[in-house]
Amino acid sequence: MVTCPYCKNQLEDGFIFCDSCGARIDSINAPLPPITRGEVQASISATPPKFLVTIAGQKTKTYTLTKDKITIGRADDNDIIVSLEIVSRHHATLEKTPAGYEIVVSPDATNGFICQGSLVTQRRLLRDGDDLRIDSVTPGMMVGFSYQAPSQAIARGGLTCAKCGTTAPAGAVFCNQCGASLSPAPSRPGAPEEQAPSPQAAAKIGTRPPAPSTPRLVVQPANVPLSFPPGKTEVIAGHKDPGSNNFPEVDLSPYMTDKGGISRRHAKFSLRDDHWQIEDLNSINFTFLNKQKLQPGQLYPLNNGDEIRLGQVTMTFFTS
Repeated sequence: MVTCPYCKNQLEDGFIFCDSCGARIDSINAPLPPITRGEVQASISATPPKFLVTIAGQKTKTYTLTKDKITIGRADDNDIIVSLEIVSRHHATLEKTPAGYEIVVSPDATNGFICQGSLVTQRRLLRDGDDLRIDSVTPGMMVGFSYQAPSQAIARGGLTCAKCGTTAPAGAVFCNQCGASLSPAPSRPGAPEEQAPSPQAAAKIGTRPPAPSTPRLVVQPANVPLSFPPGKTEVIAGHKDPGSNNFPEVDLSPYMTDKGGISRRHAKFSLRDDHWQIEDLNSINFTFLNKQKLQPGQLYPLNNGDEIRLGQVTMTFFTS
């Protein structure tokens, strides 16, 4: 155990930054103290929840929840409009309570809401990370939803640092490996922002401006980063097989399990118009994006922080 020099919080061995105040543990003469835990927690509490809507083959839409009642449905008078036949005109309502938002399904809704694998019959309090969906008997006709509540996420732990991909323990408000805030709160006061030099400045020092950051997958829950090869616009993920001369750019062989193996060519990541997309290559054990099964041969847009599962291997996609 080590002690934070600022807030005196007891920390586990291996921490580089204090997960309570954000101070670097080995910084004895830091120029400025970090922002306080209370300031960060106040910012987290003030951050409204978000509701993500994903229709297969389309880009995920994010809605910030602030109103006391938010309607979901196919009709144009809803706050969250989902233009699919399987969605009723006025399908459900999100209602704000002291404990968070509850989802209330309309009795007139044709298809039910599934939350964490269970049918929502009346109302249900949503928790951070809850996944919901509306299914249909029509193949490929499905819409998925995800609820994100920063205040709940900090309390239960398991937040993934957007900067380095480390999973934080319960109660942490700063990443213990890179010091980044786990909330939308600003970084420590006075901390300089990392900026790439301008082309003119780079020319003066004889170097080229840095290329855009290389995407990476972080295997969960081990927090193992797997970076894409620099400069490549198409990257195959799978397991290597020297016998067939198959060597994918992202080799997931060390993370395969007996329950759900990885195909030799399981999925392809493609960079198109400065945006990364994922495609299932007709794998045996399927590809999932934010818990939604992908149709083989179709391109699906990726966003920073998306959850990807190949077989039984779960990863988080990062572009920064």
